[in-house]
Amino acid sequence: MIALAGCRGERPAYSTEEVVEAFQRQGYTLAASQFPEESAAAREGHLLTPRGGQPFLVVVGSDGAVDDGWRDYSSQQTRDSFDARRANVLVISDSGLAPAQRERVLAALSSLPDRGAAVVVAGRE
Repeated sequence: MIALAGCRGERPAYSTEEVVEAFQRQGYTLAASQFPEESAAAREGHLLTPRGGQPFLVVVGSDGAVDDGWRDYSSQQTRDSFDARRANVLVISDSGLAPAQRERVLAALSSLPDRGAAVVVAGRE
């Protein structure tokens, strides 16, 4: 389930291109995917999935939309969940990532330019 809603008119902190480049530096090639047409996110954000079947999704949207999605995902943590974000970038994994994969995802988020937002992992707030 991906439920990002509400564009609050702000300029996103990170562009889709910056996010793709950050993940590429960590060995993940992200490709554009489609949100379900009925979702608000289909009108607002970008859904990226790693090639090669890695078990996570990356959403790039407005800060406000990612705030809304973050609340939903971080409140529904399971043993296999791994959710992380930085400003308007949200990484979601419900299938479980190996520790090395988690480190690479966090390194990608950390490598984005410093624009005042920290990398946050659900459950470690």
